[in-house]
Amino acid sequence: MRVAMIGLRPESTVHPRYIRAFLTCLFVAGACVRQDASGPVVSLTDSAGVSIIDFRREELDDVVWISRAEPSLVLGADETRPFHEVMGAVRLPTGAIAVLDAGARQLAFFDSTGRFLRTAGGGGEGPGEFLTPVSLVPSPGGSLLVFDASLRRVTEFSVDGELMRTFTLPPAAGGSMAQTIEAVLSDGSLVARAAVPGSASLSHGLRRWSADVLLFPERGQKVPLRIGSFPGKERFFSVSASGFQLLSPIFGRDLFIAGGHSLVYVGTNDRFSIQGFSQNGRLVRTIRARGGVETDLRQLTQVIEQRVRGVDRARGPVLRRTLESMPVPDTVPAFSAIVVDETDRLWVRPFSSGIQEHGEVEWIVFDADGVPIGLARLPAPLEPYQIGERLVLGRWRDRLGVEQVRLYALEPPPT
Repeated sequence: MRVAMIGLRPESTVHPRYIRAFLTCLFVAGACVRQDASGPVVSLTDSAGVSIIDFRREELDDVVWISRAEPSLVLGADETRPFHEVMGAVRLPTGAIAVLDAGARQLAFFDSTGRFLRTAGGGGEGPGEFLTPVSLVPSPGGSLLVFDASLRRVTEFSVDGELMRTFTLPPAAGGSMAQTIEAVLSDGSLVARAAVPGSASLSHGLRRWSADVLLFPERGQKVPLRIGSFPGKERFFSVSASGFQLLSPIFGRDLFIAGGHSLVYVGTNDRFSIQGFSQNGRLVRTIRARGGVETDLRQLTQVIEQRVRGVDRARGPVLRRTLESMPVPDTVPAFSAIVVDETDRLWVRPFSSGIQEHGEVEWIVFDADGVPIGLARLPAPLEPYQIGERLVLGRWRDRLGVEQVRLYALEPPPT
């Protein structure tokens, strides 16, 4: 059903249940308030003009996209050109694909059939070279931007791999420095994640540093706008007489950032709440789901077994004891990834424990106004970098860490 109504784009596809919720809202001045809390969606606008989309996850069951079972294109399967640490991939308008291989410190280009074309970059500190390349994002003008975390530098390449320019990103007013570039908005602003110095101690136990979300106007030429400071990635410090280990905790929480045409989405997965900020840093949207999923001890056991598997005999028992001693939250994280596609829709992957080498996982898809459209089914091991109208491109990794870049076609489910 296609509808045009207040707060929705005319081309949005909306389930009839959601229409009833929005019609209820029209009778309430200044805000939408649903009396029946069991409904799937409630949309409100508070006194500050913030749009709030509230939905019930278990009642969202309409599948709107599925990926084909087999990929359209696979890169990295050829043993003569394996990837060492893929940190980003972009499909260009010509159909060619650029892949940032951090292990090789190169930007590799392939044509639409997967044939290798050329590389750009290389190890070093000179123009066009990298020390620690951590992100690859396309710019609105069609060029490619690579961010180097060690040099705090952005390198801009043409779609043919030619060096265009380099520039460094200045620190924010509070001193935080960019760690990675998450997205580029339609006006050319860079969305960055930054570490906040001294925000957590290094003593034994669960620790969580704060992270700033920064917006660099005019391709990083000015001091950035600080959108806000948020709880960052959790780490577990295991300190003993022989030294210390820095580990990812079981069901650890994290910060997720994505950029659309004009909105910056920020969410921590402590609970399902994702905020949308405008290009001037103002909060304009909140998307949230009710309730949480309680931690299942069977999931806990599965995660520990997967973490210990493959570790040598000397370290395995120590790692197991450390994992078993970690504090475990009452609920699992709410989600594990967010991506904004080329049509400005937000895709959110609900959390699932363990490494799945086969099968599918469901993503929740929201339209450009933040209204849930339905579900999409993508291959479980795929980490999407780019989602188009009818395709998804991402990194595929098996339990042994072998990496490929895969392209899948998206299509409506069979009727």
